[in-house]
Amino acid sequence: MPRPASPTRVLAASEVQDILDGGLGKWSDLALEGVKVVSCSPKLLVVRLPVTERITNSGLNLHGGASSTLIDVLSELLPLQPSPLESLSILS
Repeated sequence: MPRPASPTRVLAASEVQDILDGGLGKWSDLALEGVKVVSCSPKLLVVRLPVTERITNSGLNLHGGASSTLIDVLSELLPLQPSPLESLSILS
């Protein structure tokens, strides 16, 4: 299947926030509740996710399922950028 044509502009931070707030599915909505887009540029998307008791593991760290959901959802946004990112990092 051919790859769709690349978009001609970078999504604005508010557009990315609208996507994240638009209802991603039962687990994604639960895991990513409170996620906020800090900035969005052609090569960098920065979001902040409050780590609450709801998404922590027994060691009181971010649960692996929540971090995986964050990566999964954000990676779905990559093709929407004109020049897709070559890597994805999570900083805490």
